[in-house]
Amino acid sequence: MKSIMVYGAKWCSYCKLLEKWLVENAYNYEFKDIDNDLNDQELGIYGVQGIPFIIIKDNETKHTIEGFDPEQIKNVIGS
Repeated sequence: MKSIMVYGAKWCSYCKLLEKWLVENAYNYEFKDIDNDLNDQELGIYGVQGIPFIIIKDNETKHTIEGFDPEQIKNVIGS
């Protein structure tokens, strides 16, 4: 099972679209609000430069996606 972590902000329109898309496609995910849940050091560890920033990982691999790209998300989750 792959886990999905979304770094975003409540004011971000693309983050809202991503969350809606994840719910509509029945993907479980965790949302971290960069304004409230994280500090600059944690953002730096993951190399977050833009939002939404998505980390999809399983036991063996970790994929990162910057921005809302449904096709890319599907490709990574399906692989």
